[in-house]
Amino acid sequence: MAIEFSKLLSDKLIDCIFKLNEYDTRLAYKTINGKQCTIVWHINDLKISHIEKKVVKHIINKLNKILREYSFTKHMHGKEI
Repeated sequence: MAIEFSKLLSDKLIDCIFKLNEYDTRLAYKTINGKQCTIVWHINDLKISHIEKKVVKHIINKLNKILREYSFTKHMHGKEI
């Protein structure tokens, strides 16, 4: 299940014009509003970082729609970690 999730996630991120890191294909990045957005994952845990909280929320919502079967249930922001 972890391998198929990783493959599906990387395919969907590429569809959204993210670039996969050439050395670690579990890391994707894209420039949004002039700042880098980074997504890194291990099995089905994702870390999405961007300076604007609304960008992170937008990506979470978009991924939840695309990856319904693997819905993300816990979100932590900033000092919650």
